[in-house]
Amino acid sequence: MDTATWRDEARKAIDRLQSVRDELRVQAHLAGMDAKDRWKSLEPRIQEVTDHLAREGSEGARKAFQEIMDELKTFRASLDRH
Repeated sequence: MDTATWRDEARKAIDRLQSVRDELRVQAHLAGMDAKDRWKSLEPRIQEVTDHLAREGSEGARKAFQEIMDELKTFRASLDRH
């Protein structure tokens, strides 16, 4: 993947992470204490992945993005059950 393509992909991934983060931040605020505690552990990881994506176009960055997105989907589903 060339640099320009990677930058575009990274920007889209960062935008997606920030959007999901903002949505879940509100939902976690309205949820119970368990959800708030879980959110406190997830939010710093979102920033780490965002920083990783912004720095480099490695397979590791892509993998970290997919892993945090999977965790955020699981967290969102847990909020929907409450």
